[in-house]
Amino acid sequence: MLFRSQGVTHSISESIDVMQRSHQAAVAQLRDEIRVLHEEVDRARNAEWTNATTGFWNRRKLDTRIAELIATDRPFCLMLVRVRNLPQIAAQHPKALVNVCIKSLLQRFRGIAGTEALTGHWDESSFARSEEHTSEPPVTSLSRMPSSA
Repeated sequence: MLFRSQGVTHSISESIDVMQRSHQAAVAQLRDEIRVLHEEVDRARNAEWTNATTGFWNRRKLDTRIAELIATDRPFCLMLVRVRNLPQIAAQHPKALVNVCIKSLLQRFRGIAGTEALTGHWDESSFARSEEHTSEPPVTSLSRMPSSA
């Protein structure tokens, strides 16, 4: 009789081990699914705030950041760059070429402004940089950007 109870105990122990492994696998799968959902939410959130063509921030994101800085009474700098002839360029050249040029301009603007700045589209022919004021001196190297006189 003792032998039989040891077999039952062994069988129960195996069942518990199987259930624990199954539970661990289910938890791991749920963690993976939650991670994927978080990534999808982040992508959707970024899509809401970015320009689909260039991947830079859109006016809505810039406005939200500016409102946040004003509401919390934090000093900031807003720089606007307007490309006066951008609508004419867009009318004369293929859209893909114009988009590459805009993206290149924004990359240069962000490179000059620094990574802490929020850089993006202000409107059809203007681009903005918003940065919270710190104790660091303001950017003075804007001469690197060619001007059209």
